[in-house]
Amino acid sequence: MCSFSFDHIDISTRAEAPATRLWGKGIIRKRFLRRTEKKKKKKKKKKKKKKKKKKKKKKTS
Repeated sequence: MCSFSFDHIDISTRAEAPATRLWGKGIIRKRFLRRTEKKKKKKKKKKKKKKKKKKKKKKTS
């Protein structure tokens, strides 16, 4: 998707100029990322079990 240049995007989305400007600022991008991150986080909600370290008993000779 990122293969074509930004000039091509600007020409294709002339009608949505303010939207592209916001995208450039990163406002829309942040919103989009937030949505996608939430979807990913819901899948990844597995709690990691902490391994309890067993204390080695010192052998008394």
